[in-house]
Amino acid sequence: MKKLGIVCAVCVALCSSVWAVEPLVLFDFEGSDMASMRGIEVSSEQSKTGRAAGKWANHPATPTLTSSDIPHDWSDYDTLSFWMYSAAANDAAFMMVLSSENPESEGIDYYSTKITVNWTGWKFFEFPFAAIGKSRQPVGFNKIDSMRFTATGWNNQPQEDTVIYLDDVRLIYFGAQLRNASFDVDSTGEGVPDSWTFSPRTQDNPDASLSIVEEGRTGKAVKIVDNIKDVGVGISQRVPVTPGKNYKLSAWKKGDMAEYTSSASQKVRRSFWKPKGVRVRL
Repeated sequence: MKKLGIVCAVCVALCSSVWAVEPLVLFDFEGSDMASMRGIEVSSEQSKTGRAAGKWANHPATPTLTSSDIPHDWSDYDTLSFWMYSAAANDAAFMMVLSSENPESEGIDYYSTKITVNWTGWKFFEFPFAAIGKSRQPVGFNKIDSMRFTATGWNNQPQEDTVIYLDDVRLIYFGAQLRNASFDVDSTGEGVPDSWTFSPRTQDNPDASLSIVEEGRTGKAVKIVDNIKDVGVGISQRVPVTPGKNYKLSAWKKGDMAEYTSSASQKVRRSFWKPKGVRVRL
């Protein structure tokens, strides 16, 4: 039987086909939000949506972007997303910091994540709130005091050739959220991403394997090798859903976007009406 290798979705999304809560755009650099982020320059040199984007250049002189002119209660949403354009993949790094000061906690309370500039062109970033790290005791996403990008601190060094364009910063509510959907975490080092199960359990079979590779659409991906006759090999996880709502599963496969419309997928979609959750399998 011919050996089959598939580079599967770097970003797998499970979301309601009709938004329960409309996405909220924080910054699109088109109108009244143009001057609300200190340190950024509105530029038409690059744009992902609309006519302009926010340009962050000369990081040694301007190491930080910050804005407190944002909605402070994010409790209606569960994901933060934005587009970034990089002119050079120089492996510089900066932090995204969401301040959430707690008066009952000593020190600075915040959520944060690190972004490494290892790409060129436009790249989409999507951060489920549950996947964003936290320091000390932030109050919660119902109290976000400010949003900041900083190239200093956390052992980061501003680089002169780092030029970043930021666009379409928005809050989204997915409701049903896959864990480790970008396959970034593999704590065992065995190629099975955390929160996912290798199905069937054939890790020791030389004709079937999983591995984390750097060939994804926007980062890492799972490579599935299947050479077992009459046995479908993949990964799965169980996701809680709400009865009566419709959900859409989408994923990037190597080459093009795959909307799952096969008979197996249709069976999964029907099972989404079950109250305790469904098993998502790739």
